[in-house]
Amino acid sequence: MESEDPKFSEEAIQLPIEQPPSLSERLLIPSLIAGVTGGGVGLLSKRMKAHPNIPATYATNSAIVAACYCGVRELVKITRKSQDDDLMNSAIGGLFSGALLGRLQGGPRGAFRYSIAFATVGTAFDYASLRSKPFLERVRVTGGGVGLLSKRMKAHPNIPATYATNSAIVAACYCGVRELVKITRKSQDDDLMNSAIGGLFSGALLGRLQGGPRGAFRYSIAFATVGTAFDYASLRSKPFLERVRNMDSITLPVWFPIQILDEEALAKKKAEEQKLFPRLNKEES
Repeated sequence: MESEDPKFSEEAIQLPIEQPPSLSERLLIPSLIAGVTGGGVGLLSKRMKAHPNIPATYATNSAIVAACYCGVRELVKITRKSQDDDLMNSAIGGLFSGALLGRLQGGPRGAFRYSIAFATVGTAFDYASLRSKPFLERVRVTGGGVGLLSKRMKAHPNIPATYATNSAIVAACYCGVRELVKITRKSQDDDLMNSAIGGLFSGALLGRLQGGPRGAFRYSIAFATVGTAFDYASLRSKPFLERVRNMDSITLPVWFPIQILDEEALAKKKAEEQKLFPRLNKEES
């Protein structure tokens, strides 16, 4: 006689079905991350003084590069009717998107170099993303990133905004009290006593609103410890960041679409464009 366990049947029915990532997750989010990363590189660039708008340029171009690559990759996936984890989509998407941007940037040679570079870097990045998925399922990031990676995202779609807002409120409260303590004590920015006192007071305030007297005590200790440790790490990393910013060896690779050209390189590029598009130049003249 065959018998079915009702508990087993209910559990089987209630198993969650893993939904594939949406197009926004595979196109919009990588473009935003690339834009933020490009802006950060621009802020650390030694050319920041000569070109004040370089962070915006880096951010825009990085987002365009990422959007072009991800868009072509998704188009290849739809055309081939393959899965998201098929790295052949990344390779083909990198070849086509690199050839397109490289043709606009450096002619036929640029198209060849960019296609190889985009295919290699894009495939490697997607492979690393696939390999890191199990780790990211166990690890949660801070602020809005916590909400985006939270397992409660399906039940509470607005949880990223809630996490981001609360994190911003906590940081603003801590930093505000710390600066008030610094002004009251007439001390310097590198005085960690400001961080400790500011953490105690801001933690006690938020903890009292959140969990009563016990919450005030726990939050004050936590805020003072974490805030002082973070400020100490920031002070220790300042010299390193200054050295990185002033290093002459940190330059973008030749194949990268974002380049700062001097007058000689700009004139050379214009001459190459005139050779490549003679008809267009005649019409403009």
